[in-house]
Formats: sequence, C-alpha cells, structure tokens
Amino acid sequence: MNRTAKTPAKLWKLDEARLLPGDVLLEQGSGWVSTGIRVFDFGSFSHALIWCGPVDFFEAVDGGTRAISFARFFIENPKAWSLMRLVGDPGSAARAAYAARNLAHVPYSTAGAIKTKNRFSRIDSTGQFCSQLVALCYEKAGIELVAGKKSHKVTPAGLQKKSRLTRVELPLIEITDPGMRAWATKYLDRDAAYWDSFPGRDLKISGAVMAKVAHLFSQLETPETVAYTHPPRNIVEVLTMLQLVPKSVMGPVADALLAAMKKQRYLSMIDDALPEVRADTAARIAWLHDAALPAEERAEIEAEFLKLTEGWADARDRFLDNFDIHDQTNARRPHTLWLELATMYRRNADAFNDLIEQVRSEPLTGVP
Repeated sequence: MNRTAKTPAKLWKLDEARLLPGDVLLEQGSGWVSTGIRVFDFGSFSHALIWCGPVDFFEAVDGGTRAISFARFFIENPKAWSLMRLVGDPGSAARAAYAARNLAHVPYSTAGAIKTKNRFSRIDSTGQFCSQLVALCYEKAGIELVAGKKSHKVTPAGLQKKSRLTRVELPLIEITDPGMRAWATKYLDRDAAYWDSFPGRDLKISGAVMAKVAHLFSQLETPETVAYTHPPRNIVEVLTMLQLVPKSVMGPVADALLAAMKKQRYLSMIDDALPEVRADTAARIAWLHDAALPAEERAEIEAEFLKLTEGWADARDRFLDNFDIHDQTNARRPHTLWLELATMYRRNADAFNDLIEQVRSEPLTGVP
C-alpha cells in the first residue's frame, strides 16, 4: 500500500471512463512485505485489484476482500502500476467483474499466498489473496487466466507475465490543483482511509455477524450444499446455503443469523450512514455553486460527482435485485430473515434513489 505523510509534488487519479469491467490493476507496493512478495514471486508487482465498475475496484487485503471507490484512489508514482485487460472478450471480463461482488468480505489468506509456489499444496478454503481473487473471478466467468493453474496458484507475477491479460495504457489524469492534491494525500494510505469509510464499517459489521454464528456453520454441510465452500466465508455464502438446506436446518441458523444482524445493526447500516452522505452531497453541490470556482475545475468536479451518482444508481439497482431475490425466497421458504432482508434492500434502494433525486433537483446534467 502507498503511505505518504506530506503532499506529493505530483499526483494522479485514474480516468475511470477509460476503464472496462474486469480490468486488472497491478501495484508494485512499498515496504518490506511488498518487496518480499516481489522477490519471492520473481515479478515487478506485489498486489492486484479488479475493476468492477461503475465506481469500484475490489481487492483482497488483510481484513478481507473489499470495495474501493475510484474517488478514493490516487497514484503518486505511475511507474509502480500497470493495467491489464482481457482483450477481445469484454463479455467474459464483465462476468468476472460481476463475480467479484459476491466475494466481498471473504477473509484474507496469508497461508494461501505463501503456498502458491508449492505445487502440492491444497487450496485454503477459508480465505483468498489478491491475485487469487482476480483469477477466481475469471474462473467463475469460465476463463482460466494462467494456463494450467487454478486460481489459488496464480500470483501477481503470473498475471503480469503468463496470463491471458494484455498490458494496456494506464489511464491517468494529473491533479494540478494544490488544494486538491493536499486533500487527496490522505487517501494514499488506502488502509487508513478505508476503515473510516462506509464500506469499511460494512466489512467490520459483516465480520462481527459472521463471528456470532460461525459455530453453526457445520449444520449447513448437507447433501444440498456439497458443491459449495465449507465453511461459508461471507454472508452471501451463508444465505445461499440457507436457501438450499432442509427447512429444519434453515430455521435455527436463520434465527441466529437474524439475531446477530440486529445486534450488530447490519440491517440499518445505510440508515445510520445516510445523514453523513446527505450532508456530504449538499456540501458538494454548494461547492459547485461557488462563483469563485474556476470553470475548468468546476467541470472536472461536476463530472466526478455525476460519476458517483452513477455508482449510486448501480447500487440502487443491485438493492432492487436483492429485494426480489429475498422476497421470492420468503414466498418459497417463509422466515423472518428473508422478510427483514427484503425490507432492508427495498429501503436501501429508496434511500439511494432519494440521493439521486437530491442531485437531480440541482442544475447538474447527466444524472442517471
């Protein structure tokens, strides 16, 4: 990870308009751990991320697999980065990007990363590491990125040198405004910035929920779930299994899961974050209306703001999809868990729609 205390003389951000779903970003990294990975791997990079769009990267790091918004992503040394792309098959790349979202919050596997060079080692089913996440997303899309290697054997050097990915131009926009560079500097330490964000709180709360019910996961090992990873590694995997196991098994585990969600405020995470988001949105709009703001800078900020609202629209649509899934599941296998989740997703979709309308009510163009 990048870690810089003072404002760099030069700083860039990624032009997300030139990124495609499924693009893979390789990072050199700094510090002794990153150096050790590069030496051990005989490569130039120590970390990998996958672009899911419209605003998010996904990466597997200590603490779990997480989403990182492009708006919080800045580059100090372009030579320390490389962009790779599956050229000629955008459909498979898009499916790989979609797969990443279901792998959010899966724990990091240090043991798995270390074992990549041992050809006899087995997959660590309890977690995943950065390049494994990328390769696994493509596996789920029917693409073997590195010939003859399963995802748990793929390293950053493998993605760089031996994969089906092709290096393409890194789409950068230099940040020339000193004030903007000063503001962006705090995000160079992605870890520190992440844990203070809503996705960071989401990861912590989801982990706490999983810890509360982990003792029940052995009950989900039934003939109906034999094809799935055991034990489940995130809430998505738990919910998937609960839709398959006998109802006599589903009931007690669903009861415990719902109780843990309520205790950790999982069902009201977005409700709790909304006041802060609304205030930030209002501040951004007021900034755009500042008469002293230069026209060129205004256009750049407005374009980035509108891109964020595109991300809100994507989130709203995913919430509506999840509402349908859990509403239909409740119809087939009635339980308060499904009803509560369906209600939460409907409420979340409405909240994001309200945020979009908040922007639409202003003289900004291009809002989805």
